[in-house]
Amino acid sequence: MSNNSLQIRESTIIQRFDLQIDRAGETFDEEFEVESRSERILGILLTSDREDLMFYRGSQEIKINNQEVYPEGYESKLLMSGLNVAPQERFHEVIFYVGNRKIDVKYKDTDHPKASFQPYRISLYVFMREDEP
Repeated sequence: MSNNSLQIRESTIIQRFDLQIDRAGETFDEEFEVESRSERILGILLTSDREDLMFYRGSQEIKINNQEVYPEGYESKLLMSGLNVAPQERFHEVIFYVGNRKIDVKYKDTDHPKASFQPYRISLYVFMREDEP
């Protein structure tokens, strides 16, 4: 997590991308395109409608502009934040110029004895800075 607070301004764009995890023990590979008026990606946040399942069962690889940000097998629990963290500090700082506007997420669901499978949603929030004239 960043030690700096995310400064939300008029030029900040927040975009959400969802992955539906509907089969146990499989890998879900999605490519997302960020807002065309964005210039830089400042940070990301991973959350779920079933945080217990994401915490115990999830891992992923995330690439921005075909550059690895988090390697395959990176545990989802390392990208989560709790309620005790201020909202503007919950994102993980990554600084990328937008480039090809692509974010690739390869999310893997793995069986875990503490979390029986049920369909769940993973949401990736991307914080960006808008092009400034």
